[in-house]
Amino acid sequence: KADLKSIHYVFRDERLVAVSIIAKKGQTNYKVLREELEKRLGKAQFEKKDALSWNLKHSLILFNFNRQSETAMLVIRAKVYRG
Repeated sequence: KADLKSIHYVFRDERLVAVSIIAKKGQTNYKVLREELEKRLGKAQFEKKDALSWNLKHSLILFNFNRQSETAMLVIRAKVYRG
């Protein structure tokens, strides 16, 4: 399991539209989160050094690792809704 530093929720028009999760410093937390994402979501649709993304039916998932700060960040964004 990864050690998390913070979880932030973003609401618009009283609806949850995004969640950002920041792991505590260290490559171990990055590796644990990446392995879990790939296990649950499969291979990333887009991948470049230290950045992955999955474009799902109702959400966009972005995951990256900043080597300078040794921090992993996961962002889950809902796609535009009409309500």
